[in-house]
Amino acid sequence: MKRLPPFVSVIVSFHNESRYLKKCVQSLLDLDYPKDSYEVVLINDGSTDGSEETINDIVEAEGSRITILKGNDRGPATARNLGIKAAKGEIVAITDPDCIPDKHWLAYHIQHYENQNVGAVQGRVITDWHNLCHPVRIAPVLFPYVTCNISYRARTLREVGPFDEQFRYKEDQELAFRLLESGWLIEHELLALVYHPVKKLGIRGVLRYGLRHMYDPLLYKKHSKTAASLLRIRKIGPVSITREFLYVLGVSSFILATIILLLCYPWIGFLSALMISIVIVVAHAKLKKSSSKKAPFWVMFLALVREASRLYGSLKFRKFLL
Repeated sequence: MKRLPPFVSVIVSFHNESRYLKKCVQSLLDLDYPKDSYEVVLINDGSTDGSEETINDIVEAEGSRITILKGNDRGPATARNLGIKAAKGEIVAITDPDCIPDKHWLAYHIQHYENQNVGAVQGRVITDWHNLCHPVRIAPVLFPYVTCNISYRARTLREVGPFDEQFRYKEDQELAFRLLESGWLIEHELLALVYHPVKKLGIRGVLRYGLRHMYDPLLYKKHSKTAASLLRIRKIGPVSITREFLYVLGVSSFILATIILLLCYPWIGFLSALMISIVIVVAHAKLKKSSSKKAPFWVMFLALVREASRLYGSLKFRKFLL
């Protein structure tokens, strides 16, 4: 007798995604997976742009296959936990409301769960690479364990716990670290595809993007060994620092030293300034050669925002990390 496929709960939380949500939900309903073997759980996380109204006709037509829950804009971790709590499936698959999964998406995820040691499966995120221009035009294609394309064994989530609601960002990496540290495997499936559009960020969006790093110290506090490689952390005595901080510190110190030399020893200061200019020109030339799209000049200050954000997180979560 043919074995029935495992029942899957597909979870999508959304906040003001009226532009994308309908296409996402329709693509989930069109998956090449037995219709009676999966459900779609949507969480409206305090949307104010009419996102839910855009899918009213789909919800009415599909009936019990779709469940809509109400969140209160406390972030994706809290919203997804509502979905996990309501999920009926033995597998929980998660994507984002601005994504379009390939029709074979679930099938490629599910095949990995034949191995009882697998606690999660990470799919591959594809996007319009030509239009990427980090950090002003972004898509989560370069980061591990992103929740726009991942699935978890429900039993695993019951064992290690769901998303940590202390995190408003980086909650996906924190959960993955817990799984790995508990002995579960996270396998990667390159054929489990999700398309993610390139998102354009203005100055405010880029600043918010930089401020997400306030959660790095909390991630490091909870998972020091596992997070060290991802955040590229080095310890100097009791102080934990990232490569980005060393870069910012080195450039800032060099510029400050040049200013002092210009005031006290003009000729030496002039030579130092000339060296800085040469380094900047060479770095700019290499960046331009390696990328078809060039970010605006002002995004160089994102490094300062990131380090200030980590300093704030260090104070808030009482784990010093720069």
